[in-house]
Amino acid sequence: NEGVVLAREGTVAFAAGDKTVVQFNGPQLVTVMVDRPVLDALVENKQMVRADGGLVIFSARSANAVLSSVIRNTGTVQANTIVNRQGRIMLEGGSQGVVEVSGTLQASGIDAGTQGGTISATGDKVSVVSGTLLDATGQSGGGNVLVGGGWQGSDSTIQSANAVNIASGAVLNASAIQNGKGGTVVAWSDTQNSAGVTKVQGTLLARGGTEGGDGGRIETSGRWISTSGSSGDASALRGTGGQWLFDPYNVEIVASPTTTSNNTSSSGTWTANGSNSKILNTEITTLLDAGTSVTVTTTGAGAEAGNILVSAPILQQVLRPAANLTLTANQDITINQPITLTGSGIKVQLNAGNVSTNGFINIAGRVIAETISMD
Repeated sequence: NEGVVLAREGTVAFAAGDKTVVQFNGPQLVTVMVDRPVLDALVENKQMVRADGGLVIFSARSANAVLSSVIRNTGTVQANTIVNRQGRIMLEGGSQGVVEVSGTLQASGIDAGTQGGTISATGDKVSVVSGTLLDATGQSGGGNVLVGGGWQGSDSTIQSANAVNIASGAVLNASAIQNGKGGTVVAWSDTQNSAGVTKVQGTLLARGGTEGGDGGRIETSGRWISTSGSSGDASALRGTGGQWLFDPYNVEIVASPTTTSNNTSSSGTWTANGSNSKILNTEITTLLDAGTSVTVTTTGAGAEAGNILVSAPILQQVLRPAANLTLTANQDITINQPITLTGSGIKVQLNAGNVSTNGFINIAGRVIAETISMD
């Protein structure tokens, strides 16, 4: 497409492949999927596609695994919310496709009382290049920006990517603008694929409304993950801050960056997915200072016990209410450097021996907060 395509409250579908399957809900087109690939499938938008209150679908399947891209956007795709009709934008690259996202994808609720819609982009590999804006903000609540998969990969309607890259200068925004709760931002690659990778250097936002509303949730997950250079938050000026998720096996909180970072992040929660993951202490304190609660959760597998080691200080410097820190280890928690959180109602929760294991909490550094809970 090099022109302008308009379908107010309707559907725009671009599909490239040998066989296409369409699904309807009554008279309304719900989705278009390419069921049979071709050698050189390509869907490309260089200009404007606009379906406010409706649905935009780009779907392509290539039989050539080395094709540079099967879906490429350099223009503007817009599906803003109209009254109670939330817009949706879906980029579906298939199991071998490369989805390259630049320009602007907008599914916003720009009018009073409206919420953001949903933007999803997935394929074998998804690249969101520098300068790209994925906007699902809403005046009365944020929407969903899903790159590479749904929340914790649990949405079966969104294929899990094997590699996701969010470049520096890219912005993924699912914040509430005026009132309401922040939405959901996900950067996900398949955690079951040993070659899977998620690299995030852009800005991820899921803030609550400026006049009221809680923060949303942000997830950066993958078998191997790097969030060095990323920024953003799920804070709330007049509500409870949201969360950022990290989910590894053994994890160490350190002061210096490392080339090895097998972490998973989801709205203030960090979970380990690989051996000996590293999380920068500054990444945690930046979120806490912005009013976003942080959770670090580990699991165990094989020789990996799922321990948490605090080797660098965690010091909250900006007084924010209810920006809590939770460390939940599959086995042991060892704190060798101080943890200091100041402010009314702030809580540090330490949980060792998660699930059925017997864990220990070893504290060599001070832990300071209004409430400290250990289990």
